[in-house]
Amino acid sequence: MKIVSQKYRVIFFGLGSIGRRLSQLVQEHFATEIYALRTKKGETPGFYGVHEFFSLAEVDTLPFDVAFVTNPTAFHVDTALFCAQRGMNLYIEKPLSDSLKGVPFLLELIKSKKLRTHVGCVLRFDPLLNAIKHFIKDRTVIGAHAVCKTFLPRWRPHRDYRSSYSAKKSLGGGVLLDLIHEPDYLAWLFGPIEAIEGEAGKRKNHEIETEDYGELFILHNSGVRSHVSLDYFDEREERTITLWGEDFTLEGNLRTRTLKIRTKKGELSDYYPLFDRNSLYLAELKHFFECLISGINPMNDIFEHLTVLKPLLAFRERMGL
Repeated sequence: MKIVSQKYRVIFFGLGSIGRRLSQLVQEHFATEIYALRTKKGETPGFYGVHEFFSLAEVDTLPFDVAFVTNPTAFHVDTALFCAQRGMNLYIEKPLSDSLKGVPFLLELIKSKKLRTHVGCVLRFDPLLNAIKHFIKDRTVIGAHAVCKTFLPRWRPHRDYRSSYSAKKSLGGGVLLDLIHEPDYLAWLFGPIEAIEGEAGKRKNHEIETEDYGELFILHNSGVRSHVSLDYFDEREERTITLWGEDFTLEGNLRTRTLKIRTKKGELSDYYPLFDRNSLYLAELKHFFECLISGINPMNDIFEHLTVLKPLLAFRERMGL
């Protein structure tokens, strides 16, 4: 049985790792007719039953309800403009772009055509982070430290990391945008970003063009100050969040799935199993399609996403990246 029974015709622009994951989930769980624009013939033909196009002229032969923009970051805005001009609602994998070029026109199109948009930041659907959001709802947070350490050579084991978009400046790679999940969920927890300071650049020679580390100090409009540590070179592969409040300390580990909270009353430990990472993407897709049916704006639409992306891009420019 499909999660959402209303039928949509959707098209994917990009069937890399995230495009393949999302197209499979959309096909299996939602009533959709799926197409994809491919760059060349012979690339996994008939993948998951997707109908293939090989030119934009072919795309124009059919009307589409939804476009999934899952190609490299540097191509997102041009792709979104093409789709928005044709009245397609937009699901864009994070981040929206590596620059603001074309974004004002895109926003005008979205408003004039009353399109629904969503920028995929799947950690907002993580039950552990949602438990943290619920816990701090009526509490005062003083500060936070989010860490995402990954080892790029091992991240995508079936391809040469040096040719991946993460490694290529021209494709919009680098830790600041590639690992935008951390600044995004901190803004979701503590409010929009007012300022970012810190440093970012290259520390190790992994034969990549992009920055491999970032230390960000963020001021949120709520007054909370957060610290984000990102890198591509740590083989320990850590993903954690620590919060300090007036009467508590909280430690969450998104890899071990543990949450520890210390208060004056003692320590509470809990475990949030994640048996299948697809469950997070499925929850995000369900939210998006239900918003289409109900006619309301999805969480983290392009306008909300820009409250995170704009200060990140400004910081990136100051770092000369």
